[in-house]
Amino acid sequence: MGGQVVELSDFMPKNKSLLSSNRLLRNSSGEEFEWKLERKIHCVNVATDANVATFYRATHGIFHKKHPAYIDISEQVIHEQDLFVLACLIMEIHWRYQHIFSNAAVSVAVV
Repeated sequence: MGGQVVELSDFMPKNKSLLSSNRLLRNSSGEEFEWKLERKIHCVNVATDANVATFYRATHGIFHKKHPAYIDISEQVIHEQDLFVLACLIMEIHWRYQHIFSNAAVSVAVV
């Protein structure tokens, strides 16, 4: 950010809940947002609980209409879309690691 190296825990600290994978994000005007790892990755404004961004994974047309991955960003935060796209990518990587390791653990338990 601005040519500086920033730790993920400083840029997007974890939610206070012990078992949660959600992360907080503060924009340049001090508003706080929470990225949630649920069925979809989405971001809500902490103060209003309004959804401001949602990430849709690519589908290959088997069960749903085929489409590439995309992020839907609301007008409320479009002026900071770079920040929200970066945060979304971080959350998607986090989600993938969670699923890779949880699937590997299930495979080991079954064997």
